Amino acid sequence: MKERGIIVAPPVTITDGGGLYAESSEITGHQIRMALFFWDKFDWPDNNIISMGDGETSDLRFLKECGVFNRTRVNFNSFSGGAGTALLQMQDAVVKEKNRIEPGNWSIQRIGEELISEPSFTQSQKVIEFDLYNSIPLPSSDVPLNDILEFKQKHQSELLAFRMLMDEMYLSIINSPDQLSAKSAALLRLSVAISDLHKSMESASIQRSLLSYRIVLNDFSDMWDTITRGYGAYELVKATVGDELAAVLGAANALFKISSKKAHVSKNLPTALKDYAYLSKVEREFM
Repeated sequence: MKERGIIVAPPVTITDGGGLYAESSEITGHQIRMALFFWDKFDWPDNNIISMGDGETSDLRFLKECGVFNRTRVNFNSFSGGAGTALLQMQDAVVKEKNRIEPGNWSIQRIGEELISEPSFTQSQKVIEFDLYNSIPLPSSDVPLNDILEFKQKHQSELLAFRMLMDEMYLSIINSPDQLSAKSAALLRLSVAISDLHKSMESASIQRSLLSYRIVLNDFSDMWDTITRGYGAYELVKATVGDELAAVLGAANALFKISSKKAHVSKNLPTALKDYAYLSKVEREFM
């Protein structure tokens, strides 16, 4: 199976006009563990306009030595706009170049609940948003990175099943959104795969956090009209989790939602890139 990669950035808020407010100049321990756990490699780009962090923490040096982490340097010959604009342009430049070399294998990860884009280098495009609330297990920020690497090696089958079923879910959403329901086979299989991940982490004594994900899918299909006719452009399609996952999570109020709308996304995205961005939020430590 092809290796998958994610482009990360520190937790920031992009203000109107392209300004930037940074909660931290470094990527967080949760972000590092998220990228390490769910992807094969990750990149935190740097540039000559706004350089955030040094990328030389002990964790990042260790992962760079393991071949998992990299900092791609982007040099702008000319630039106009705020620091936030530079950050967004840098991410988009790197994800485009990565996907030119490895088509469909790289996505963008951002902290928060909304996809932030700069209109000057984006276009309005139909997208589908797939939300998984309070359900995804993530190693807590104090779990040693080597423990995560060992877990990935020992439990490769569960992680591979989760990734393959996520891809299956994407295809189900994009190709046949009118067939989705709370009892759809793809959704139930994904629910079981998430449950298996929770159980494996518990048996390995890996402390977990609960993660919410919003995956932004590029709708290159002809299903936009089907979705908007069936559900309304902003109406959410809710699906309860399967029995397996409900038993693991207890009263965590986990659920899935699907919605369709138009959003500003990067121009000239490769058609092979279906899962453009992952918007993530750590909800709570799993007790």
